[in-house]
Amino acid sequence: MGHLLNFLEHLAIVLWMGSVVFFRFLAAPAVFHTLDPEASSRLMRVIFPRYYLLGLCASVVLALVQLGRGLLWYWGGMVLPSLILFSLLAFGMLYARVRDAGRSLLWNGVTLLLLFLYLIWMSTRGF
Repeated sequence: MGHLLNFLEHLAIVLWMGSVVFFRFLAAPAVFHTLDPEASSRLMRVIFPRYYLLGLCASVVLALVQLGRGLLWYWGGMVLPSLILFSLLAFGMLYARVRDAGRSLLWNGVTLLLLFLYLIWMSTRGF
């Protein structure tokens, strides 16, 4: 069961961080540089619900992984803080998706920073 939880954790982190990095540093600048403001806004309104849905799914998977670790083994270490972190990020993604907060560069930056810090911690724990 531990290997399955590790796989799901890695998969969710890779997909989520990859989408944030791709969108923030490649897709969004290219769209805003290439298209006029009205067309770029229309395109972003199509992309953002799917983008936030991916983040929502990844954060729920990550929260469930932490919940599984806590229930199966122990609540020590970073299990409980990680569960809280991913639960909060899931609510943030849901809020952004519902409220059409597509222009929130700050939210994307905070998400990327938190995922990066979690990735650093994940790599230091040895799996």
